[in-house]
Amino acid sequence: SVESGDQAKFVSASLGITLAMLLTVTLSIFNRLEIPILDRYDSVLDGFNVSLAIVAITVYIMMFKFRKSELDLGYLLKLMQQKSQSMYAVYNQETDEWVNPFKSPPKDITGFGPLARSSLLGPLILTMIAISFIEIESLLTNVHWIAIIIIPIAILVREVLLEDKNTSVSRAIAVWATVIVALPITVRFYTSTSFDTDDFLINTLMFDTILLSGPIIVSAFLSRKGLDKSELNETADDATFIGLLALGLLDISGGILFLSMYLLVIYRGIIHKRIVILCAAPVAIFLFADRFVASTSHVAPLLDFTILSIGMDNVTTTGIVTFSSTVLSLSMLAVVVLAIIDDKRINLEDEIKLPFTIPFIWLTIGLFGMLPNVAWLPTAMILIVSIFSWVSGRIENTPLLIISMFFALAIGFFNQTTEDGVSNTEIINIISLSSYYVAIYTVFIHYLAKSGILYRYVNHDPTIETEELADKPDALTKFCSDAGKQNFLQFTNIVIISGFILSFSAVYGLGTILGASYLTYYTISGKYRNIFPFLPIVHILAFINFAIQNDTIISETAFYQLSGMILISEGLLLTLFSSKADYGWEMFDWDEEEEFYSWLDNIGIVAMGYVVAGFIFAMQRVDADELIFALMAIYLSGVGLQGFREETEAPWRRGFGSFGTIVSLFALSLAIDTMIFRYMTWMFIGIVAFGFGILYMNRLGEISKLYEFDDPNNSAISNEE
Repeated sequence: SVESGDQAKFVSASLGITLAMLLTVTLSIFNRLEIPILDRYDSVLDGFNVSLAIVAITVYIMMFKFRKSELDLGYLLKLMQQKSQSMYAVYNQETDEWVNPFKSPPKDITGFGPLARSSLLGPLILTMIAISFIEIESLLTNVHWIAIIIIPIAILVREVLLEDKNTSVSRAIAVWATVIVALPITVRFYTSTSFDTDDFLINTLMFDTILLSGPIIVSAFLSRKGLDKSELNETADDATFIGLLALGLLDISGGILFLSMYLLVIYRGIIHKRIVILCAAPVAIFLFADRFVASTSHVAPLLDFTILSIGMDNVTTTGIVTFSSTVLSLSMLAVVVLAIIDDKRINLEDEIKLPFTIPFIWLTIGLFGMLPNVAWLPTAMILIVSIFSWVSGRIENTPLLIISMFFALAIGFFNQTTEDGVSNTEIINIISLSSYYVAIYTVFIHYLAKSGILYRYVNHDPTIETEELADKPDALTKFCSDAGKQNFLQFTNIVIISGFILSFSAVYGLGTILGASYLTYYTISGKYRNIFPFLPIVHILAFINFAIQNDTIISETAFYQLSGMILISEGLLLTLFSSKADYGWEMFDWDEEEEFYSWLDNIGIVAMGYVVAGFIFAMQRVDADELIFALMAIYLSGVGLQGFREETEAPWRRGFGSFGTIVSLFALSLAIDTMIFRYMTWMFIGIVAFGFGILYMNRLGEISKLYEFDDPNNSAISNEE
């Protein structure tokens, strides 16, 4: 407050500054405030009124030191109101005389704060007018003219950060001052024919970035510092939010500024529970219309993609693009979900609850704009029901929702087929796409269940059971029990694996690769030892499908070579795995050693089959039979030699290894055209067979006595005995 003794001095000075600013602004509007000496620089100023800029900066710098003593416009308006009221008399019927009820005005008069002082708002308006005189072509092409906007924005941000108590009124003033500063430039852009171009305009992006920086910096500062609840004003806060939306509508980059401001308003509106703002904010999306895909939009190239065959850059019947409908739906869905969660809380700290009805209506409108036709309505409804069942705590029907999602997706994709009938290829595509997206849907649910988030809002405590529930528990109790949770995780894992593997033609065959990868992770992490030997089959089938879907990239020769390399590499890994018993014993759980070693033998046999099959694949379409048979012989000989070691002793290793090596070498000899080398190979086969024979005799203990002789000394000793 201002003391009565100094009131006249402060009021006179503040009124003088205000009148001076009004006069200066009026003269500048009518282009009557110029400095003649600067006329010679008009060719390089491109219309920029540098005179106003100099006056604005000079006034702000000179009056900045008086920012705490200068009376703001709010104070002056209230003071004038009280002075005018004191001039009127009111007839009092009880005393039968004329009295003045405002004769003794209150001592304390509160204003709007330092941001509402004339020495700040006046220079900002002058700067706005100075910039508005710049030629539109220069604003579009010359970066330095757009960079001038940094000056008033920086001044506003600095003023907000310098305040001792950051009030709602000061924030509202700062936001609307930013809107006033940016409004003339935005109007000039949209009313200019030069703005309707396909050329890349860096200035539009820079303009929106500068305007965006102010609210973002202030919001980050307030989040770190915290708000003083005693300084909050609901009306001023609503004005601030409306100002942010208005600032977003001044977007000229195609959505960067608008999207940021809209999301900031929704986020802050939810935190502060501003019901009116949350219900009215979606109107801004419809006011923004289709500017996301305008010719000068920097966002339009990013929207050139589809989700569930729905193009994000399509203009819907509601007059906005599909992406805008998606933003509307997601933002209102967040409000609706949080409203349900807020309503479920038992002990509310206040009586204000987030709105539900109107945001739900907006959500419906957003979904109507997102969906290209009614065939996708079941999919949208299942998503909404899934979210509502989660936040309401009724999650026992989640498995049914997962199954229903497949059929809902199939209905949507089926509607996109041709009217001439559904071919077998289209049926496969429908199944593939439905399986792929239901797998993605299930991945999110699986994560929620595994992390416990899925059970967060369940009201029933499964650990507390009455005798009646113990005899006949309800579905929710079964679902939320420990056994029910494990069964549900198993169910979701199966759906994820099946969904990805069955997505043959989805996303160029990547779905099957994801399914094979997830099955590998699931098998190893879940210790499913009986599935482990068959993983290479799943891997090679996934690769075959990927090659078929990308036949223009992967040639036939590359297909056989890569298939062979996959089988050979995985077979060699399994061979190494079967020869190292410690790996298998630690990786999986075993009850008996006999069962473990039997399983390990099976792994080795299967691994050998994979390697041989890989060599056969690699021989196709490649004229390198000699090399393939030689490598096969080397591998099988290694397997055979392992069978004679004590650590890896096994009959199947000796049998398959020795005979497989001989057969491979014989096939190698037949592949050699030169007779001399063929004969040499046959001779080498004999040597290999003889070597394996020696190893067999050593193992059976049949050691030759051809070179043994009797020692006469030993015979004499034995006779004496």
